[in-house]
Amino acid sequence: MTPLTVRAISLRTAVFTISSLALLALPNLLQADTIVSQSFENLGDTWNFTSAGGAASSIAGAGDAPPNQRILSGARSWQVTNTTSTLTFDAVDVSAFSSVSVTVRVSSISLSAANGAEANDQIKVFVATNGGAFSATADITLSGNSNSRWGYWATNTAITNVGGVLSIASPVSELSTNNYSTLVVNVPPGVTSVALKITAVNNAANELWCLDDVVLAGTSAGPSGPSIFSHPQSRTNNFGTTATFNVSAFGSAPLGYFWRKNGTPLSNGGNVSGADTNLLTLTGVSGADATGYDVIVSNSINSVTSSVATLTVLDPAITAQPQNQSVPIGSNATFNVTAVGTGLSYQWRMDGTNLSGANATSYTRTAVTPADQAGFQVVVTGTFGSVTSAVASLTVITPQLPTWNFNNTNDSVSAPAPVSGNGTASLLGGVTGSFVGGSTNDPSSGISTNSGWSSTGYPASTANNKSAGFNFAVNTSGFSNIVVRWDQRHSGTASRYTRFQYTVDGSTYLDGPGYFNTNTTGNATYIARTNDLSGISAVNNNPNFAFRIVAEFELTATGSGTNFFVSTDPAGTYGTGGTIRLDYVVVGSSSAASSPPQYLGIAPSGGNVQLTWTNSNWTLQAAPDITGPYTNVAGAATGYSPPATDPQMFFRLTNSVPGQ
Repeated sequence: MTPLTVRAISLRTAVFTISSLALLALPNLLQADTIVSQSFENLGDTWNFTSAGGAASSIAGAGDAPPNQRILSGARSWQVTNTTSTLTFDAVDVSAFSSVSVTVRVSSISLSAANGAEANDQIKVFVATNGGAFSATADITLSGNSNSRWGYWATNTAITNVGGVLSIASPVSELSTNNYSTLVVNVPPGVTSVALKITAVNNAANELWCLDDVVLAGTSAGPSGPSIFSHPQSRTNNFGTTATFNVSAFGSAPLGYFWRKNGTPLSNGGNVSGADTNLLTLTGVSGADATGYDVIVSNSINSVTSSVATLTVLDPAITAQPQNQSVPIGSNATFNVTAVGTGLSYQWRMDGTNLSGANATSYTRTAVTPADQAGFQVVVTGTFGSVTSAVASLTVITPQLPTWNFNNTNDSVSAPAPVSGNGTASLLGGVTGSFVGGSTNDPSSGISTNSGWSSTGYPASTANNKSAGFNFAVNTSGFSNIVVRWDQRHSGTASRYTRFQYTVDGSTYLDGPGYFNTNTTGNATYIARTNDLSGISAVNNNPNFAFRIVAEFELTATGSGTNFFVSTDPAGTYGTGGTIRLDYVVVGSSSAASSPPQYLGIAPSGGNVQLTWTNSNWTLQAAPDITGPYTNVAGAATGYSPPATDPQMFFRLTNSVPGQ
């Protein structure tokens, strides 16, 4: 055994420097019994503690100064860097022991040779006895000194008695063996219980305090039967997770452990391990494991039984809740749930009402309308019970039909955004865009930045008929009787004829009603155009609707003349540099799905309240919480009085008949 040089000792009030090891009580060094210990390994540790700050870590620190001194034994230690960490250890019955002491091993580590513990970096050890509170003043306070660093191999030991108030600083700065790696607090005779608190204060990210091998030791008064000082604790687990139960006991060795499930002895195998140790482990728990567990601890003298700890297993358990959905009208909304458990089945609900055939882990609401806006949840049922998910709300987004006025000259000249509503504009056939003077029909024409969208770079006169110009994609979901209006202006050399085309599938474009003939000298004024698509039902309520305005050959536009582009100016010649401008493009309609506002009146009535509304197509729904789930109120027509004995309720009106 490596000899220790004891440099500091406190006996209540006096502090001495001594050199004789024989004067000191070091029961843990003299083959005393370990009552409990904590090496931060999880398994095998018997002195339970709670913590705030710091962490158990397996980092050994090969590049530290000094290297590989973070861990004394095993694979982990308690490491504290740039924080304050407090470890509070449970009170332990020591009535069967004499010469009791607490030992803490400590090292001071730096991530570089240029740092270490300063005077305000401290380790404080507090010992409380006989169920009393911890003193405000530590029994041992160890402080750093000008970047002092040492490993567990440092040779000094600091010793005091409980209440001795020993305050010491590292005697040597920088790296040295002449430092304190062992802190000991001796417990007076006659003490029946001991609790421990350690506070480690560290103020820099490149230095650490490391704690390991915290031991409560003493000399056994003689053979003794087992005594339990930390009973197994009840716990709640999700299905499929691992549950552990721990017991801490002392007594004459060897101690035997016999775990029981609901009074029946357990043996190792299946999902059970540690049935004959102080730590019982149950893996992959299910509802079948939900019951009480206790342990019999015995030795050659007698046995003692722990209190019963109850395992509650959430079987089934929801591990991923359905999430709120916001989707455009006409699209699909899918809700998902992830659950674990035994023999699972599923039932989805809409506003508290079961949905027929909705019995899977996901539920899809197809082609949603505003009437589908509701709360959706799922009941998961298993062999050992059921659980209801959180409510996920479906919000149906009704697009607003767009208007473009092209007045934002900082916008993209190839894809300007609408000034209101939703839609996408683009250029076709290789033409390029710019913003130039706009139409007087634009309501914003009075502003200095009134501009239109100009295009140029059209195909050669005999090439690419009806392929170059402007394109606008507009989702008409929720709308019918679509009408498109715009203002159009040509330069003299631009194509005289343009065609309005539309698509209902997003790719195949059809010629719209009529062509447009701009037979002027050009460069003059915008001409207002309108194309009424109200007679084309496929355009209504269509997320794939788009239209375009493209240059057209004279022959295909009029049925006669030349089979190429001709100029707007009859006296001129077509040129690829001619310009076609648009302004104030508006898509309008009459809505197919909107409803006028409905008002829910609330008025006192005979000591109660009366709820009234005017349209019998609307249904009154109620819920105990504003988030739902909502259910239809039976017997409610256009007036309703809730029973006076009802708890607080939330009410709303819903309608499945669009437009009413």
